[in-house]
Amino acid sequence: MRSYFQAPEKLDPKVRAMMARVADFDYIVTNSELEALILENDLIKSYQPRYNIRLRDDKTYPYLKITMTDKYPRLVLVRKIGTANHAISDRIQM
Repeated sequence: MRSYFQAPEKLDPKVRAMMARVADFDYIVTNSELEALILENDLIKSYQPRYNIRLRDDKTYPYLKITMTDKYPRLVLVRKIGTANHAISDRIQM
């Protein structure tokens, strides 16, 4: 947040335009950076803010999964957390 509250001439034009529209803001205190990132992702999905397009699509943060049931456990990037080992979509093998 600190980077948004600089002298306007130091801001990127897009950020300057966004800040010109800010009347007030709320904040939420989280217990960790991970919790903050997950909350940010959820809020962006819910509110579809005009200026934050990076997380507005249907994607979510990737998670690392360790396949404990395989003979040789491996790391897999997943986008959805599932309970069944084989039922996780959008997998990327590492």
